[in-house]
Amino acid sequence: MSDVLYLENDEDITSAVEKLKASQAGDVSIVVPKRSTLLQSMINLKLLKKAADESKKELVLVTTDRLSSHLAGRVGLAVADKLGAEASVPEANVKEPDPTTEVIDGGTEETGRPETAAAMAGVAAGATAAKAAAAKDEAVPPATDTKKPDTSDDKPTMTKKPISDSPAESKKMARVPDFNAMQKRVFWGALALVIVFGLLFANFFLERANVTVFAKGSKVPAEATFTADPSAPSSNISAGTVKAQEVQSSKDLSEQVTATGKKDAGTKATGTITITNNCYNPGTIAAGTVYTAADGHRFLGNSAIAVPDATISGGVCHPTTASVGVTAAENGDSYNLAPTSYTVGSIPSSGAFNVKFQGGQMGGGTTKTVTVVQQSDIDGAVADLLSKDKDGAQADLVKKVTDGYRMMNETMTQTPSNVSGIPAVGAEAANVTVKVTANYDALAISNDDLNALLDQNITKQIGPGNQIYDNGAASAQFQVIKKNTGGSQNIHVAAEASAGPKIDTAALAKQIKGKKLGDAMDIINKTPGVDHSEITLWPSWDTKLPRRASKIKIEIKVATTSG
Repeated sequence: MSDVLYLENDEDITSAVEKLKASQAGDVSIVVPKRSTLLQSMINLKLLKKAADESKKELVLVTTDRLSSHLAGRVGLAVADKLGAEASVPEANVKEPDPTTEVIDGGTEETGRPETAAAMAGVAAGATAAKAAAAKDEAVPPATDTKKPDTSDDKPTMTKKPISDSPAESKKMARVPDFNAMQKRVFWGALALVIVFGLLFANFFLERANVTVFAKGSKVPAEATFTADPSAPSSNISAGTVKAQEVQSSKDLSEQVTATGKKDAGTKATGTITITNNCYNPGTIAAGTVYTAADGHRFLGNSAIAVPDATISGGVCHPTTASVGVTAAENGDSYNLAPTSYTVGSIPSSGAFNVKFQGGQMGGGTTKTVTVVQQSDIDGAVADLLSKDKDGAQADLVKKVTDGYRMMNETMTQTPSNVSGIPAVGAEAANVTVKVTANYDALAISNDDLNALLDQNITKQIGPGNQIYDNGAASAQFQVIKKNTGGSQNIHVAAEASAGPKIDTAALAKQIKGKKLGDAMDIINKTPGVDHSEITLWPSWDTKLPRRASKIKIEIKVATTSG
């Protein structure tokens, strides 16, 4: 079991030791704020080490401060730069400063120029030497120059007034004020006041806190059946009627596909069949009569043929003949038959009385198959175009939905119109260009109505003593039950909600106002139904929550669980 303790900037070592001893965990991490000086003392760290050893706890300091890390290494405490990072005892390779040694900073606040003790001593020594030299000059009288001045030159003699060495005069000159330095002091002083008042203003009037409470929610199935009607004047949640928004769009689509139809483009063989009537007297043989060759090839009579009757004299039959043009029943060069005999239906071709059908050479038949456009080519292309455009069409429709509304993708319909193929069906072609106008239609409902539908169902399940943390609307699934005339649709919606004990955010804000960050989190985390919490403060340097509850915004989210 592990625990995390958060220290405040102004927290003392006694409070830190008490928190450490009060923790029930065997592994304890102490998070040290960046501006805290608590752990920059060897004595404080030794006290923490002693408390951890006595309570048999594994202690880790979470800090990025170099001095704190160095001192922790000297007393044998483990350090990590952030929570969850691997902790280790730092190597103490920097000599600890001697607390008995007084460090004197000779720099001045305005200029920042360092003035060390040696430099100050040098100035003092120079001043002493100057005084000694002046005393010597007063004790020894100046030498008298016996040489007379040269008066032959007519130029006037310039006399330089010596600078007074009087201490009073020097002190008077030193007291002349430096107006530039004074202006700088005034400027920086005024700037400091502005910054201070600005910080006070920001800290009181602009301070705020965003609190996220992660609740231990229980899963609750939520569902509702309703009618989405674009013509409804308003929504009636209790009656299951929701005023819907209808969004529409259309788009012209086209693509070229391969023609797959096949067509026999060959020619039919033709010829003549001679009919010999051996006293059977078949009379007139109708047009279209089938004349079948011995190998099964069939020819059709091009016209009706009247066969003259035969005569019998002296017991001998005197046959008659007639000829008829025929055409092969099918295309193909296999019908180019050599002269052969044929049969016709029930007319006898043998016996005492019969009719003989003798065909001549058949010719002109050819075999040829060509590719043509068929209807299935166009239908397949239309279906493919609509399928490819579906996602893009949904995205276009979503852009047309009013803010605050949610489009139900499941309600979208596609209707093709103006379908055409070039070339047309039946034409010989290797490819066909298919064009179609795709018309799209979908329904959208307001997020408020969706939330109301789900909340109504969830509230009936959880009772008045609990509250809804998340109604699952964000991941709700829709199913179209029926599409009605007039554009309305019956729809079923299902979602997975989360609910649990009531968390009074207004009362919670009053409890934590003005509290230190760590104390506020303790109060929130101990609230029934809360798993953990996160707090963000503004300004960022604040260590306490705003003193006004109205400046604290609390949002409830469902804590995620692994597995």
